Amino acid sequence: MQPLYLEGAHPVRVELEEGPALAITRKGEATRLLPLALLSHIVTRGGNVQWDQSALLACAERDIPIFLADDEHHLVATFRANSQTPVQDWNRFMRLIEDPDGIDYYRQFMAAKREQMQRDVRERWHPLPEMRMPGYHRAMRIIRSAIQADLEAELHRRGFRRRIALLREAGLDLVRDFLKILEPWTHWILNEVWKRPVHDGVIPLTQPGRRPLLKGYEKHADLIRDSIRALIISYLYWLAEADTAHITHGDWQS
Repeated sequence: MQPLYLEGAHPVRVELEEGPALAITRKGEATRLLPLALLSHIVTRGGNVQWDQSALLACAERDIPIFLADDEHHLVATFRANSQTPVQDWNRFMRLIEDPDGIDYYRQFMAAKREQMQRDVRERWHPLPEMRMPGYHRAMRIIRSAIQADLEAELHRRGFRRRIALLREAGLDLVRDFLKILEPWTHWILNEVWKRPVHDGVIPLTQPGRRPLLKGYEKHADLIRDSIRALIISYLYWLAEADTAHITHGDWQS
């Protein structure tokens, strides 16, 4: 399964076709059909993406989240299925953060994972000469938004769904904390898909567009998504162990 990126700089129409599939029509281009069974999530940017209600409902029925990005490439909203059923992992997390010592233990885990992720990325890093990259911060936002969408989609599949937003309102931002852990991958991706080709003379030293950056990201996306899944699985394993220890011994760190 793969994400779908929709750029609304020019009018785009999204409709539902038999299959079921999404029919993507851009002005001046032939319509593309994308089977819903192949989509993990959808990321849209710009105000010219027009959705048919039937297409939105089909995505909701198949639990395909749609992430909306603003012109600065920040994810600002999510459309997703309205499931009310909590999962065991969510209940464990609630017991953790409701305990006076639980937040400190949670932060210890996050700090340890940040150090581990930095070591993992450092092993793959290929140093390149320092160069001033036009549009560096914009490019970072584009890549970071792609990673965030992959992260939220995986948390969504794990049953956390819209409760993440409720948790954020309470002052604990699970997505933000995971993104901090994954931040080294943002720099690694930019080093590989932009800085390396510039250094090798493959592309000019100019500000890249969103589409080339996302295309470059997708070349390495399996590695990033594997890291996201591994991070979440290790978190859920740690959460289960901590919850069992707390119930059995009354100590999160037993």
